[in-house]
Amino acid sequence: MKVLEETDTRLALRQRPTALYLLGVFLLAASGWALWTQVIAVGVWHGRLLGVILFLAGLGTAVLLLAGSTTAIFDKTAGTVTVRRHSALRQTEQVYPLSAIQQVTVGLGRAYDPSDRLVSRTHHLLLVLDKKRMVQLAGGGKIQISRLVGTADRIREFLK
Repeated sequence: MKVLEETDTRLALRQRPTALYLLGVFLLAASGWALWTQVIAVGVWHGRLLGVILFLAGLGTAVLLLAGSTTAIFDKTAGTVTVRRHSALRQTEQVYPLSAIQQVTVGLGRAYDPSDRLVSRTHHLLLVLDKKRMVQLAGGGKIQISRLVGTADRIREFLK
């Protein structure tokens, strides 16, 4: 997570899925390039080719619309943490008291396929609240675990 603001009374962090944004732009650019070079410039109007182009454009658009960012604002003055999730389609905001935060940790999530084989492991930056509620602030794979641990340490230092 990127630090947007850090003072004695306020810490603002944001995670943006840059790789997903780049994937969406790439898919849209690839479909635009294919449309221009094959359909418009050459005049090849095969149904399958046009279907693939439209599929790529739709997939790129869906990725851009659904990829969202998360902003967490820890405010000692107000005594709250505000978690905002933004995407092109919706925005949500949740506010929790700082006193409810029991722990800031990096948890491990696992995804399995239908035959119960482990297919991926993801790490999540979590706020553990009272009554065993958890709020996910960020996620990432093995490459980003050191960054997530560093962010968790930064939040812990701020909350002291």
